[in-house]
Amino acid sequence: MTHFSAGGLVLAVVVAALKLLVGVLVDCPV
Repeated sequence: MTHFSAGGLVLAVVVAALKLLVGVLVDCPV
């Protein structure tokens, strides 16, 4: 695995986490 692939994987995980967080905040505003 090249560092580019690793960076892409990390980026994908971060984006997925942000989408999940935003979805939770929008669905259940505090």
